[in-house]
Amino acid sequence: MTSFSYLNEREFKWIVLCYEQPGGVFQHQLPIGDLLNVIPLFHLNVLADPGAEISVEIDYVNLIGIDYVNPTACDDDCCAFPENAVASVASTSSDCTQNIVANLKQLNTPNPGEEIWYSVILENNSGAPINYNSLDFRLRFEDLHETIPDIGISFPGDLPAQKEENFDENGSGPGETATFYYRFTNGILPAGETAMLDIVILDPVEFENLLGEGNLTLEFIRLNTNAGCCQIGGLPLTEQVVFPGILTCENCVPAVRIGPLTNPPTGECKTGFTVQFLSSGDMTVERLYMEFDIETSGVLAFSEIKPGDNSLACMAACPGNCVAECNTNHIVIDFSDSVNPLLINNQDYFEIIFDGNNGGITGVTLASLELDQVNENPCIPAVSFDPSLQFPIEKCDYCDEVTADIGAYAGTYTLDDNCEEGFSVYMDFGTTLVDRLTVEFTLQVMGTGTVTINEQASDAFCDAYNNNCDPGAGASNCLEINGNTVVLDLCYASATALGNDIRIIDLVLNGTGTVSGVTITKLEVHTCDPPNYNPCQGEVCDVRCLGAAAGVFPLVPTQNPSVCPDEWTIAGVIREETNLPNPPNCCGVGDGIGDVEVCITDASILPTSSPFNEVLCTNPFSSGMTSTVDCDGTYGQTFITNANLLYVTPIKDCDPMNGVSTFDLVLITKHILGVQALNSPYKIIAADANHSNSVTTFDLVELRKLILFINTDFPNNTSWRFIYAGYTFPNPGNPFETPFPEETVVTESQNPAMDVDFIGVKIGDVNNNADLCDACGPGFAPPGGGGESVFLKLMNDGAMATGEVRTFGFALQSEKDLAAWQTGIRFDPEVFEFLGTEASALTGFSEAGNFGLTEVADGKIRVLWFAENGAPLNFRSTEGVIRLRFKALKNMQDVTRAISLDDEILQNLAYDESGTACRVRLKTNRTGEISSTATVEQITVQAIPNPFKNEVFFSLHLPEESPVEISLFDIYGRLAASWQGSLDAGESAVPFIETNSWGSGVFTYLVKTPLQTLTGTIVKQ
Repeated sequence: MTSFSYLNEREFKWIVLCYEQPGGVFQHQLPIGDLLNVIPLFHLNVLADPGAEISVEIDYVNLIGIDYVNPTACDDDCCAFPENAVASVASTSSDCTQNIVANLKQLNTPNPGEEIWYSVILENNSGAPINYNSLDFRLRFEDLHETIPDIGISFPGDLPAQKEENFDENGSGPGETATFYYRFTNGILPAGETAMLDIVILDPVEFENLLGEGNLTLEFIRLNTNAGCCQIGGLPLTEQVVFPGILTCENCVPAVRIGPLTNPPTGECKTGFTVQFLSSGDMTVERLYMEFDIETSGVLAFSEIKPGDNSLACMAACPGNCVAECNTNHIVIDFSDSVNPLLINNQDYFEIIFDGNNGGITGVTLASLELDQVNENPCIPAVSFDPSLQFPIEKCDYCDEVTADIGAYAGTYTLDDNCEEGFSVYMDFGTTLVDRLTVEFTLQVMGTGTVTINEQASDAFCDAYNNNCDPGAGASNCLEINGNTVVLDLCYASATALGNDIRIIDLVLNGTGTVSGVTITKLEVHTCDPPNYNPCQGEVCDVRCLGAAAGVFPLVPTQNPSVCPDEWTIAGVIREETNLPNPPNCCGVGDGIGDVEVCITDASILPTSSPFNEVLCTNPFSSGMTSTVDCDGTYGQTFITNANLLYVTPIKDCDPMNGVSTFDLVLITKHILGVQALNSPYKIIAADANHSNSVTTFDLVELRKLILFINTDFPNNTSWRFIYAGYTFPNPGNPFETPFPEETVVTESQNPAMDVDFIGVKIGDVNNNADLCDACGPGFAPPGGGGESVFLKLMNDGAMATGEVRTFGFALQSEKDLAAWQTGIRFDPEVFEFLGTEASALTGFSEAGNFGLTEVADGKIRVLWFAENGAPLNFRSTEGVIRLRFKALKNMQDVTRAISLDDEILQNLAYDESGTACRVRLKTNRTGEISSTATVEQITVQAIPNPFKNEVFFSLHLPEESPVEISLFDIYGRLAASWQGSLDAGESAVPFIETNSWGSGVFTYLVKTPLQTLTGTIVKQ
C-alpha cells in the first residue's frame, strides 16, 4: 500500500508498505528502484515565480525489508540512504512571440453603486492557432483604503481544463494584497482571443458614497507550448479601480447615533426616531448630507422633522433649506452653505416623526452620509444604533379591524342583461365603535368606454340611520355621486357598533366600458377607542382611522363588471424562416411551428371560449390570456374587451437540444472566423446562444455545455425566439445593430387583425433541422443519419478480472473526412468504476472541453468533437480518439456487454463538411450489448434570483423525502443565515425573506442532505 501526505505547505512524506506472503516471502506492491538506476521513485513538479530558484532537500529515506539482490547489505533489515541530498533548479522561461498579447479588459461601465467586472484576456494576433499544454498566471489586487469587499472570480466557458487554485492572504487592507494563482490547459484560435478569468470587484457596501480605490495587476503569464516555456511580454499590467466617494472620518469622530425618541408623544398615534451628533467639541459644518431609507408597515406616513436644538432649526421646514426630500420611505437632509454654516454642538439632535393609523417603523438605513467642517476634508461619520432602539418601532394599532372589500351585486334592483352591471361595497368594523364614517372611492374604467352610475344606486345603509352631519342634520341621504366618484358621509347620534360584513352601498352601472377595479381614495372612521376621548361626536373625536392617500385600499373585483365590451379577433401564423429545406411539420406540410403559446395581454380581456385561459403571461406586461398554436403554426380567436391596445407575444421555452448538434458548432465557427458567414439574420440570431447580441466563441461555449449536458438549458436565453414577421432588418448581416421586435402591438383600428405573424428561431440550430412539431417533451427526433455509418471501434475488449484497471481506447473509422461528431456512451456502473479520461490522439482534445461527465455516476458519458478551424479531418482509422480508464467491479468474460452507444444520452452522429449526417455505431471484436441501466436521480439546487436584492429562494429537487440543512456564509466565513427541515420528494422551495441584516456582497451557500452536499455562490445587491 502507498500513501502520500502533506506535513505542511512545503513538506510531504511518501510511504510504501509491503506484505509478507506465505512462506515468509515479502511481495512488493510497487517496484522500488532498479539495478540500472533509471526508474525514479516518484516525480516532483514545482511551479515557481519567474526567475525564482527552488531547492528541494531530501531529509531521509529508509527502506525496511529484505534486499533480494544483496541480502547482506542491510543490517536489521534497514537500508539507510545518504541524507540531505539537495537539488536546485531555477525557474527560467524565454519571451513568447509578440503575436501573443495579454490584456485586462473591463467588461462593464458601472453606474454608481454597481460592481466592476474585468476579464484576463489572451489575444492571438497570428494567422495560426496557438496550442499550449499548460498556462499559469498571477493576478494581484491591492485595496488602498480597506473599503472594498473581497473580489469574486468566475471561469468563462469551459476554459479551465485542468485548474489548480492557490489563494494567498485572502482579504485585504492598507498595503496588503490579495493574490490569485491559476493553472490552465487550452488553446487559442487564429486571430482570436480567450478569456482566462472573470473578476468582479464589488463596490463599498457600507455607504453609497464611500470611496473605494485599488490596483488590479496582472503580474505574469507563462505558456508551455510544444516549443517550450515562454513568458508573455508587456507585463506587469495594472488597472486602477475607483468607486468615487469620500472616506470615513478619522478616529470615529464625529459620529452619528440613531436612537429612540427623546420625548415620545402621548395620546397621539405618532412614532419615530432620533438622529444625534457626537463630537469632541463644537462643529462648524458647511456641508451636511444624510440620505435615509426607511421601511414601514401598516398605514404610517412621514409627519415632520422636529429639531431638538436651535443649531438644527432649519430641519423644521420640509422641504426647505436643509431638507431636500421628505417622503415616507426616503428622507434626504441636504445642507450646503459656507457663508452661514451650521454650528452643531456635541449631542445636538433632531427627530423624524411618523403619523398614521397602525403599523410601525421596521428598519432605518443611512444609505449616504457626508459631513464637511470648515477647513477640514469631507468625511463620513461613524454610525451607530442605540441598543435601546428596537425594531419594529410600533405605537399605532388603531383601526386594525377596519377593512373594506368589493363583492358581487347584492342590492334589490334587478339588473338588465342589456349593458347593465353592478357590484356592492362591504366593510368590517370588528369591535370598533363608529362615530362618523366617510368613504370616497373612484371607479377605474379601462379602454375608451364610458361607464355611468345608474340613479338606482342604493343608499339603504344611510336610510337605517339619521344622518347628523352638517349641513342638513337629520337628512337620511348620505350618498353623493359625481361622475365616477362616490362619497358616503354618515354621522351617528352616538358611538355605534356596526360589526362585520356590512354592505354599505350597492352600485348599478350602465353604458359602454369595463370597470377593472375600484380605488378607495378616502376612508375615515371616527372612533371612541381609546375611551378617554369624550365626548365622541363629530370632529371633537381626534382619534381617526385614515386612508387619505389614493391607492391605500386598491380593490379589484373578483369579476370585472363589463358594460357592452367590443369584440376582437386576432389571428396569424407562427412559422420558421421561408424557403428553407426543412422537413414537413407535424401536419405533413409547410413550415409552421407547433405548441407555441401566444400571449395576448391587457387587464380587461374577458375570455369567451377555448383555447384562451386567464393566466399571468410571462412577459413585461399585465395579466392576459394565452392561445396555443395548432400543429400547422396557425392560431386565432375571438374575444371581448374594451381595450384599445393589445400586446401579442409568442412564447416557447422547452427542449433546448432540439435541432442542436456539433455541426452547428462547425457552422458558427466558420461564421466567427469569416470563412463562411451565416446567410440569414435569423440564423445569426440562432447562433447567439448567450443572448449577448453578438456571435462569439462564448456562444460556442454555451452550446458545447448544452450538448455535453453540463447545462440543461440556456442560462441567459430561451430555447426559441420569435420576431414579428412584418419587420425588415436594416442590416441583415448584423441583426443586432438595431433592436428587433419580439412582440407587436395591435390597435383598435386594426381589428380584426388576421395577419399577426411571427418567425420562430430555434436557438443553437443554424442549419434549420429542428423538429417544428416538438411538443416540449423529452429529447428530440434525430436529424437523419441514414446511409453510411461511421464506426467507433473498441480496441481492447475481452475479459477483465475484479479489481483490474484498464484504459479502453476507441478508434474512429470513417470513409469520409469529418467536420464534427458526437457520441453518447453508456456503461454499467455496477460493473465498471470510471477512473477518468486519458490523453487523446486528437490535438486540443481534453476532458473539460470535449467530455460531458455530469452523469458519469449513472453510467453516462457524452463526447463531442468539431473542427475548431472549420476544416474537416481524415478519420480513416484514428486510434486513441477516446481513452477511458475503468476499474472492474466484478469478473467479466466480455466487457462489450457492459459498454454500448445510446442515442438517449446523446445522438450518435458524425457530419461531413456538407453537413450530411452519418450514424456512429460501436464496433468491437466481439458481439452483444447490455441494455441501458436505470439512472440514479440526483439532487439539484438553484438560487432564484441570483443576484438578488431583498428575497432569495432556494429551489430544490429531491429524489426522496429527506432532511435538508441550508447554510449561508459571508466572505469572511461568518454564518449569515441557516434553515433546517424535512422536504418531500420532488420540487420544493425554501425562502429567505429577512436579508437586510446580511449586507451586500458574495455569499457561499451549503446545502446538506444524507445523500449529497452541494455548494455555490449568490450575490446580494
